[in-house]
Amino acid sequence: MGAGFPLLAFDPVLQIEAALVLAAGLAAWLRPRLLRWLLRFDYLTRPARGKLAILAVGLSTLLLHAVVSPWLTARQPLVHDEFSYLLAAETFLSGRVANPPHPMWRHWESPHVIYQPTFTSMYPPAQSFLLAAGKLLFGTYLAWPWLGSALLAAAVCWMLQGWVPPRWAWLGGFMVGVRLGVFGYWANSYWGGTHAALGGVLLLGAWPRVWNQRRRRDSILLGCGVALLALSRPFEGFCLTLSLIPLLFSTVRVTGAAEFIRRLWPAACVVALALAAFAFYNRETTGSAFRFGYQINMARYGLAVFPWQSTVPTDPPWSEFLQRYYQSQQQFVRDCFSSAVGFIANRLLWADRLWAFYLGPLLTLPALLVPLLWRKPSLRLLLAAAALSLASLMLNAWVFPHYVAAGLGLLCLAMFPVRLALDPSRWRVPSDEFQLVWDYTSAGNTARAALERKLESEPGPDLVLVRYGGPVDVHFEWVYNRPAIDQAAVVWAYDLGRERNAPLVGYFKNRHVWLLEVNASSTLLNPYPVASESRRAVE
Repeated sequence: MGAGFPLLAFDPVLQIEAALVLAAGLAAWLRPRLLRWLLRFDYLTRPARGKLAILAVGLSTLLLHAVVSPWLTARQPLVHDEFSYLLAAETFLSGRVANPPHPMWRHWESPHVIYQPTFTSMYPPAQSFLLAAGKLLFGTYLAWPWLGSALLAAAVCWMLQGWVPPRWAWLGGFMVGVRLGVFGYWANSYWGGTHAALGGVLLLGAWPRVWNQRRRRDSILLGCGVALLALSRPFEGFCLTLSLIPLLFSTVRVTGAAEFIRRLWPAACVVALALAAFAFYNRETTGSAFRFGYQINMARYGLAVFPWQSTVPTDPPWSEFLQRYYQSQQQFVRDCFSSAVGFIANRLLWADRLWAFYLGPLLTLPALLVPLLWRKPSLRLLLAAAALSLASLMLNAWVFPHYVAAGLGLLCLAMFPVRLALDPSRWRVPSDEFQLVWDYTSAGNTARAALERKLESEPGPDLVLVRYGGPVDVHFEWVYNRPAIDQAAVVWAYDLGRERNAPLVGYFKNRHVWLLEVNASSTLLNPYPVASESRRAVE
């Protein structure tokens, strides 16, 4: 992937998908009558109308996920973003918006978390709030990824009913459920993309209904879509909303300004409430209603995403391991924006990831036919809005599929039994922790979770000092903590050397202190050499 090779060259599942597409195309060419017969066979699509279709799509996605659950390992957090989202989710469940800063925070500062003026996630609150709601209602943080994916599939069906014939709306929603709601990382991790995708779907689904059916509830749903985008991915949501300005002008010209305002005022009220809530959240976490957690974190560590941002940290971390992490991120951004060659290479990687996730071999041919929709006036402005939104996202050096949570697909049902039959331990892509829709069955950092459970089951609280050695992946982090650090059974911190460790060990003088040595192939836990009678031997 880093060398710019298409993911198809690495991923055997995508290769099987491509082979199936070629076989189906060959069969249709050699036996055109069979294809015509299949197109007439619309028994399954006869009930595909209205609320029944929407309900069927959502429930079928939940059922399919339940069927394949024996093949999927319960996810442990691994990616930096997952720990950050879960930190805020647990904070919300404790009844707080943010946690007070800790005097020893330098010993465990971690990516994508802010520590001053408060201790919480740097991200907007939507994903963490939904994770917390799932935990509160169903006892697991994975409840939102599972239920949210089914809700997204049903919402896609509803959205498409406003733009295309009913049979295609039903099929489109069902295919989204199969492709994203079963094996993909949106449904099986805490990282997510469902919340932002749902916001875009509500916005685009409510738009034609607001003008064609004139119902107040549709205007409210439109406002909910914009609000969810603002509270989940503000930049991408702003780009999508801004790209709809041509549609706004076209609508005003047809309806008149007075009618335009009358139909959109419920949506405007919802958006205003959401922005007020976001301002309150920012004030409680960063001290200013107009300052995001992103800004604090990125300025401190020089973590840039846009070409106009600085990659020079104002306050580097103490941990050498974390310094290497940020240096790799900074170098990646500089390579992207310092030359035309770097920018083009980055955009090729960008296109490769999005193609593999949203299209793949199965949907590439239908995607090539999308420009033909330009002939239909009702879709022309929508296609232009999609192009503008996609172009604006090219300013971001970092690209993952949940950054572009839209443009899903049809006709991927054939891949479902193929993927189900494959042994996940055998069919593994080298860079499997990120974005592929069929391959995301990683169990995450199970070693960290197992060690934490072991220490929690034994008497006394613990302090674990983590020392990284050898060629360790800088994205594979162990040092993350729960919101109420002083009350946590296990506190994780970096080994910063005996001199810098001394104040931390003194602060937690009543804890068992351990030294955890982590390298690429193994971990070793031993008592930390301090004068303490509370040290225990490790089996």
